[in-house]
Order: sequence, then C-alpha cells, then structure tokens
Amino acid sequence: MPRQTFGARFLEGFRRLGGSTKGWPDWAVERFAVADRRQFIALLETRHSPVSSELLIAAHTAEPETLAKRAFAKAVQDDAMAGGDGFLPIG
Repeated sequence: MPRQTFGARFLEGFRRLGGSTKGWPDWAVERFAVADRRQFIALLETRHSPVSSELLIAAHTAEPETLAKRAFAKAVQDDAMAGGDGFLPIG
C-alpha cells in the first residue's frame, strides 16, 4: 500500500476532527490531497488568509495530523461567533 501524502494526511486528520472543506473548489481539494510537504507549503503560499498564513509557518516542521488539529481549532474559534461548522477558509 502506498504511503499517504502529507496533504492527504492533513485532510484526513482535519475531517476526522469534524472539519469541512465544503467551500473549497474541487481543484484545491485535489491539489492538497496529492501534495507532499513541499507542495503543500507552496499551495499555502498562494493563499491569502490568516489561517493559511498560520498553517504556512507551522507546515515547515509540524506533522500533518498536528497541523490538522491546529487548523481545526482555528476554524472552530473563527467560526464560533457565527455558529460555524468547522469550515476551513483557506483563502
């Protein structure tokens, strides 16, 4: 069985926690899913949101599951006042 990519592990961890990428375009989900760490960082560099900026800094050293926990916590925190659902506004 081939090893999962960095991006696939991130998305799996994020969704397992209850996070959602429902607002992402399909191409973005697909690109993140196949991204290794270097490609994941490059994708984050093209995004322009506070969440993506925080993830970019951490992505250099954090494991994808740890990054997913951070992203989910941030999404929930940012969404709490609006009764949010853990959607990650990647940018």
